[in-house]
Amino acid sequence: MIKKILFGFAATALLAGAAQAQDSQYGARSQDTFNLTATVDPVVRVSGLTDLTFNIGAAFLNSSNPNITQRPNYCVYSNVTSAGTYELEVTGVAFGTGSDNRWKLSGPNGALAYTVNNRAGTVERQMGPNDSFAFTAAASTGTRPNTGDCSDVGGSNNQLIVAFSRADILAASAGTYTGVVTVIAKAI
Repeated sequence: MIKKILFGFAATALLAGAAQAQDSQYGARSQDTFNLTATVDPVVRVSGLTDLTFNIGAAFLNSSNPNITQRPNYCVYSNVTSAGTYELEVTGVAFGTGSDNRWKLSGPNGALAYTVNNRAGTVERQMGPNDSFAFTAAASTGTRPNTGDCSDVGGSNNQLIVAFSRADILAASAGTYTGVVTVIAKAI
C-alpha cells in the first residue's frame, strides 16, 4: 500500500514538473528554457483637453450665426481591439430635465444652456445627459494610436464641439457663467 502511495506522489511530481522550467545538465554547453506569459489589461486614456472661454458680445449677436462654437481637438487612447474601441460619455449639469440634450452653466442670475457633440472621424454624436456612445480610436486617422497622447497619429483623434445658441444667449442675463464638463472614456 505504501509503495502505491509513493509511486502516485512520484508520478504527480513528474507530470507537474514537465510544465515548469527545468535546470539543465553541466557540460561544455548548457541551456535552459522557461515559459513566459504577459497579460495586457484593456485601458483607455483621455488627454489634451484644455479649458474653454467664450467671450460672447455684440459681434456675435450682430452676426448671422445661429451658434457660437469652439472645437477643441483631443486624444482618446484605447488598446481594446485593433481599432481601439471605447465608450464615451460626457457629464456636467443637465439643463432642465436633460431630455433635450443640453447642459447648463451657472451664473449670477440663473443658467446658460449649451450643447456638446463629439466627433471621431466621420462619426459625430450629440452628447447629452445619460448618453454614451461607442467610438473607435482609429476612426479619424485610420490608425489606432500607440501612444497615450496620440502623438503618433497627429496629436488628436477626437473633437468636441461646444456650442451656445443665439436663443439661449439672448435669454440669459449678463454675467459670467461657469461649470465643469467631464469626458469619460470606458474600455468596452
